[in-house]
Amino acid sequence: MKTKLVLFVALLISTTAIKAQRTTTKEISHPVYGKATVETSFDQNDHIAQQATFTKDTLLTNGKIEIGEIILYHPNGKVSAKGDFSTIIKKTFFGEESTREQQGKWLQYNEDGQLIASLFYKDNKMNGAYTSFHKNGNIELVLNYEDGTTTGTSKSYFINKQSHRVLQYKKNIIFNVDEFYNIEGTPVKYGSLKDGNGTLDIYDLQTGKISKTYTYENGTPNLIDLKTIATAKGNSIEKTYKNNSGQKIKIVRTLNDKLEGLQEEYNYKGQLKDADYYVEDKKHGTQTRYIDDGTLFWQDTYANNKKIGAFKHTAENSGAEGNSNQNNKVTMLEGFYDTNQKITGPYTAYLGEDRIIVLSGTYEKNYKTGLWKTFNANGIVTKETNYFQFDSKKISVKEYDVINNKPVLKSDINYLNNTYDGSFKTYHPNKKPEQTGFYNKGKKEGTWKSYDTTGKLIKETKYNNGTLVD
Repeated sequence: MKTKLVLFVALLISTTAIKAQRTTTKEISHPVYGKATVETSFDQNDHIAQQATFTKDTLLTNGKIEIGEIILYHPNGKVSAKGDFSTIIKKTFFGEESTREQQGKWLQYNEDGQLIASLFYKDNKMNGAYTSFHKNGNIELVLNYEDGTTTGTSKSYFINKQSHRVLQYKKNIIFNVDEFYNIEGTPVKYGSLKDGNGTLDIYDLQTGKISKTYTYENGTPNLIDLKTIATAKGNSIEKTYKNNSGQKIKIVRTLNDKLEGLQEEYNYKGQLKDADYYVEDKKHGTQTRYIDDGTLFWQDTYANNKKIGAFKHTAENSGAEGNSNQNNKVTMLEGFYDTNQKITGPYTAYLGEDRIIVLSGTYEKNYKTGLWKTFNANGIVTKETNYFQFDSKKISVKEYDVINNKPVLKSDINYLNNTYDGSFKTYHPNKKPEQTGFYNKGKKEGTWKSYDTTGKLIKETKYNNGTLVD
């Protein structure tokens, strides 16, 4: 029942979105609209896909741009749906655009031309009775909508006209069951649904047999396998949620109605996506996420709902700390959170399963401290950064070229607040000095010297507060 309803709504929405291969228009005299336009759209096989008849006469449109009726067609030429519409101007991010909205009564037909559903619209939202029909023409389902939301009483019937069930809806959710019968008209047990929670048996309205049993939680239907284990601490309950194909969606474990133990969630492939540990409704233990190919995305350790202990994080972008993106291998970051949830202690970035270290250093309360080293994929150092102050504002940076698989110093520069400050040295590949000088808060100061590759002084200049002194 639910599937048919969703498909019908999608079909109606398509009245404003059909991509026609060819469209024709002609003017006619209409018994209701008077002077009217007939707009006919054809698909890629030049079969009629949609025909709209409408007028723009302001005496009839009641403030709308157009009013009219639309007929949609199956590929075999049979009518698939028809109903009234009006066209309005809507403001969007890109400006104003005209939009056709369903209005009044709409009908849907199968490919044999048989009526299968009727419903009512107001301003493009379902509003009023929705009725679907069995293949033999008997009523299958009656729902009520208000402003696009299922509400109030719904009734369903078996193909032999026998009443099946009477349900109460609240805001699109089945809330309670008033009546429930089998195909012979005998009252039967339907489950335990009450106030939006509990089980509800789903019957095939053609055969009268149970097809599924849904467990409702706050009005949401789920297919659940339930296991209950009595323990010294109380009842341990394991709920395995599945989709309509029987594939696992998630596993929820509780003890005395509180999350307890491993909680699992699965992706669309049925592979484990999240694995999180809880104690008495609080995160306690590892919280892990995997990407679609099953490899680790990140893992944090919690104690009493706080991040405390070891963590592993995938460097998600090229700018992430330590992400060398070498040899197309994933960079993983490892470190520790202290009892105040701040990164403290050794911190490492490494490549792939062979754990090639590309960055190492130490944190103290979220600040880098001491010597940090960056390596290439062969384990050769390419950069050394020394953090002198606890707040990481004063640093010295040595960068290396790799020549004959050995690090060769190419620069030794000091910074304060990301600005040059202190001694400045660069080197030729043969390790001879290239340039030496001094910065004071980003401005050159004192004597600066330049050397050739033999170490011979070739230039000397003097600066005062960033200005060259003659």
